[in-house]
Amino acid sequence: MKDRPVMGPSSMYIGPLGCYDELKVYGYHTSTKTKFLAAVEDIQDEDQELMREAGLKALFANMHELYVEYNLNPFSSIREKKKISSARFDNGVDELVATFNDNFGKKGLSWM
Repeated sequence: MKDRPVMGPSSMYIGPLGCYDELKVYGYHTSTKTKFLAAVEDIQDEDQELMREAGLKALFANMHELYVEYNLNPFSSIREKKKISSARFDNGVDELVATFNDNFGKKGLSWM
């Protein structure tokens, strides 16, 4: 078992969960039991894989930050356990995914 940092975004990064066809699935688990998943095209280059994982850690940490901002909004529907319906959240995730794809992916991620 890997030693994980005790605090910070790296402590919540789970890492690769498995491979499905040509995709590799990564996970992130927050202290409030919220889970984020990302499926990216599997690559064979180990050096690029390490860079991609660093990019995924940043992606997950930034998505977590967007989620916390949404959750802190008193008018959000998160308390009713409904789907997130926020243009700011959607646009933020779109921007994060586009940045990740530009830096680390051929096909990369898509979101909803």
